[in-house]
Amino acid sequence: QVLPCVVVVLHWSNLNSPLQNTQLELEKVVKVKEQAVAGRLYYITIQVDEGGAKKLYEAKVLEQLWLDVKKLVEFKPAEGASPNV
Repeated sequence: QVLPCVVVVLHWSNLNSPLQNTQLELEKVVKVKEQAVAGRLYYITIQVDEGGAKKLYEAKVLEQLWLDVKKLVEFKPAEGASPNV
């Protein structure tokens, strides 16, 4: 169930990237936490390739299956973290 949420994150981030002509390419999912709310709130840390540089990003995705909703709540660079290469 987490994989569809990661796809939502990457789709949104590539559409809204501040870097022109730079796509984020998923390298791996680093960490996932799940919280029960009115649905599921996923806290996802991913490692991406951003124009040749490995970077970590954190995202929050709200999933409400009964409403057919997967919504990106927050997406930002991970603070104080560097990818293990």
